[in-house]
Amino acid sequence: MSKEPECGEILMAALLINKGFCMAAKGGDTISKNEAVKLLRDQMGPETKKEDIEKVFATLDSDGSGTLDFQEFLALTGSLAMMFNQMMKQ
Repeated sequence: MSKEPECGEILMAALLINKGFCMAAKGGDTISKNEAVKLLRDQMGPETKKEDIEKVFATLDSDGSGTLDFQEFLALTGSLAMMFNQMMKQ
């Protein structure tokens, strides 16, 4: 059984994911599906199944455009922030 992530690890992951979005967007407002999948794989680990990453992308791509804008991408970091908040309450 793996240990639960520490609060600092969750916060750092959120920061790294946001940084990754900004770098992938190259000053733009969106990132492509390929860029998003690469970023998610980098954060989720190489052992993560492609199908699982595809499901995360599909969930985040709320408008079905095939790209992620920053607001859609914030859903991921928002989820991490909620996890951090719950862990702080325990």
